[in-house]
Amino acid sequence: MFTKRLAELVSLLLHPIVITPIVIIFFLSKVENSWSTQIGWLISLIFFGLILPVLWLIIFSDRNGFDVSFSRRPIFLGLNLFGVFILTLIYFLGGAPPIYQMLTISILLIGFVMVTVTFFWKISIHLAGLGTSLALLTVWFGYSIGLLYIAFPLLFWARIYLKKHTFGQAILGFLIPNVIVFIVHYIY
Repeated sequence: MFTKRLAELVSLLLHPIVITPIVIIFFLSKVENSWSTQIGWLISLIFFGLILPVLWLIIFSDRNGFDVSFSRRPIFLGLNLFGVFILTLIYFLGGAPPIYQMLTISILLIGFVMVTVTFFWKISIHLAGLGTSLALLTVWFGYSIGLLYIAFPLLFWARIYLKKHTFGQAILGFLIPNVIVFIVHYIY
């Protein structure tokens, strides 16, 4: 019973909705210029990157936690993907700094892959969120954040232990976002 509770706690603490605000805070430290020139970009990021996903999670999650059932995942992910698409348009048409554009292009591509794959397979969104976050932090701060990668085996264990995902669903959920972020960063 203790092991199950520990796995649930790890899964909750490393949930994409929990780690997103932390990544946004780190993101703020990388933003150039004054707050007055950045406030519009930041408000749109918080709205589309945090508030809307939390709203969709509340609407679509199972009653027993913050997981979305497999049958509802395409709608949930599709709504989040649409929000990121709107955010990307705002950033590109509004002339946002490149760091904002790189962020949304990465998340848009990751979201597209996750939505596509989820029609056929229950890839781990928890590990995709963690993989995206760690890859972005690595791109912004270098390998000095390497110690944070200890979260990967913890969350990997928790999702497998709770029987939410298979080995392949968990590992690819983590690896796909890493590959996409590093490719987008290389191109940018």
